[in-house]
Amino acid sequence: MSDAGKWAAYDVAKNRLSLLISHYEAQVSEVERQAVPDESKLAELCAAQNAVIDVRDNLTLRLGVEDQEEIERINTTYGPIVAAFMAKG
Repeated sequence: MSDAGKWAAYDVAKNRLSLLISHYEAQVSEVERQAVPDESKLAELCAAQNAVIDVRDNLTLRLGVEDQEEIERINTTYGPIVAAFMAKG
C-alpha cells in the first residue's frame, strides 16, 4: 500500500473512533438530562466510550500509520457501528 493509502486508512480509522466517542458522549448527555438518570445505562455508555477512547489513544499515541493490521481491524470493527448510527441520524 502506498504512503497515501496508509494515511487515508489511518485517517478513516481515527475519524471513525472520534465519531463513535462523540456519539457515546451525546448518549451520556441524553441519559443525564432525564429526571431520574438510569445509572446502569450511564455506566454501560461510559464503559463503551472509555473502551473506544483507549483504542483511539493506542492508535494515535503508540501505533501510528505503519500498523495497517490494527488500522484494518479498527475500520472493520467500528466502521459498521458508525455507519449504523449515522444512518439513524
